[in-house]
Amino acid sequence: MDYLVDTSDDFIRTHPGYSDHNAMSTLDDDIINTAQCAYVAKLLSKMSADIGENDIAKKYDMVYNQYKKAWQERYINEDGSIDCWIQAAYALGLAYGLYPEELEAQGAACLNTAVAANDYHLNTGYIGTQFLLPVLCRYGYADTAYRILQQDTYPSWNNMLSYGQTTLTESWFTCQDRGDGTYAINGSLNHPGLGTVGQWLYSDVLGIRRDESSPGFKHFYLEPVAGSGLTSASGSYESVYGRIESSWRLEGNKMVFCFTIPANTTATVSLPDEQYRNMELGAGRYEYRIAADQQISGI
Repeated sequence: MDYLVDTSDDFIRTHPGYSDHNAMSTLDDDIINTAQCAYVAKLLSKMSADIGENDIAKKYDMVYNQYKKAWQERYINEDGSIDCWIQAAYALGLAYGLYPEELEAQGAACLNTAVAANDYHLNTGYIGTQFLLPVLCRYGYADTAYRILQQDTYPSWNNMLSYGQTTLTESWFTCQDRGDGTYAINGSLNHPGLGTVGQWLYSDVLGIRRDESSPGFKHFYLEPVAGSGLTSASGSYESVYGRIESSWRLEGNKMVFCFTIPANTTATVSLPDEQYRNMELGAGRYEYRIAADQQISGI
């Protein structure tokens, strides 16, 4: 971290780097790399605080805020827009807490516009992809996130599957259709970089989220984001306390939500109905039926 600070220019990281590796849209290295420096400084500060190294924590919190201030001043316009209008720039700025609080909503709206302008296809790479869909959901654009997920034209995950693949490729363009029933291969056919959408499937679609103040899922959150063209989802996470299960399905005019909370754990559960928000539940199996009205995105 000290090396990054020493080789940054007034807390703008201008040295070449990977930027948003294998992205579909070209993005200047500095906007991504500066955001990454801020993110790493914040992580180092948090880790130091957790082990009682308070002086180190304060030092790197200051470093984080200096990178954050530099990023805001260099890249964010007064209306929350960023001149490049690239999805990864907005996604990282919002995910890493680099936006001023009063401009977060405008920044998220700009991100949604950037996706719409790209015909609801992503153009992110290894860094931006993992944050794109979670950030859209966080700021009320779940429909857009689901629309990206369900795309089947290039570039998309379903487009990868259309080639008969059983693994993710190194880039969106690793397999290129020659038009004669064969494909040109450019890169690895088994690469995890673009598979970070899997985390979103757990954290947002299933709604299983960790509580940072309660390690190991002793306490956790369940807040599924249902709908937007899908009629069901189910999955589980093997925590150290046992299996956490979450599922939802459309059944007539009802959405049915089912959960399993392992023994010796608790969960804060929030469903898309005001009477089922922030419920504190102990171990057990639960089922809730909620009218599939406008509160359920896209249904």
